[in-house]
Amino acid sequence: MAFPPGLLIAARFGKVDDLELLLDESGAAVDVRDANGSTLLMVCAFELQTAHVEALLARGADPNATDSEGGFALLNASLNACGMNPARAANDGTRQRAREVGMLLLAAGAKADAALPPDVPAYMMRPAQQWADAAHGKAARTTPLDEAWAECSEAFGATAVFAEAVLRWLQERSLATALAAHADERGVTLLHLAASLGSWQASAALLSHGADAAAANGAGATPLEDALEFGHEELAQLLLAAPRADAGLSPVEHAFDLRCAASTS
Repeated sequence: MAFPPGLLIAARFGKVDDLELLLDESGAAVDVRDANGSTLLMVCAFELQTAHVEALLARGADPNATDSEGGFALLNASLNACGMNPARAANDGTRQRAREVGMLLLAAGAKADAALPPDVPAYMMRPAQQWADAAHGKAARTTPLDEAWAECSEAFGATAVFAEAVLRWLQERSLATALAAHADERGVTLLHLAASLGSWQASAALLSHGADAAAANGAGATPLEDALEFGHEELAQLLLAAPRADAGLSPVEHAFDLRCAASTS
């Protein structure tokens, strides 16, 4: 199975009028799929083609369709907001475009709590979950701690911006300790986010304010495990040496500890 000629190029790089014309001329269904099971909506969401996404949804495209690996359109938009599209810089413009695409998908019924592909960390859906909260009118910023957490977590994906937000809020002495210890409803702390981004600066600052290097999120992963998952081994060594509320090590952490010991012997 493949997209009719020209549709993929129109979805990725063309104008929305070109996409609609090719759909009409080819007679293809709006949810036509390629060999990997991706729909045009998934492609346009990953490319942050806002007008294309809007047009496809107006034609009845399924916002919750999944490809052969379990990916879906809202995840593709969220990945961009996290800086996981190698062709696009993780800056404010990208995050704003990703949010626009995400809000269109959510308005059409996309599910922010959909199951993720096995190899995709839960953090990659964080932007989409924040968009869903906004779409549903949840009051996420009722206290200074809420405001601090929201600003820091919304910067996730852009390492320098994230670190700057964390460092700035940690200067608020009345908030610093609480912010370093705070976990959201999924058990995610700012140290989890810093570790997955590989932000040494933010991680060190959070640890100095009492962040727990042994804290497990809702999926059971510690910041050290997140650092390893994303290939940040030097940062993982910092987290391994940090004070821990739980003196024990998980199997993954223990294996890393043994590997570090072997490399220095």
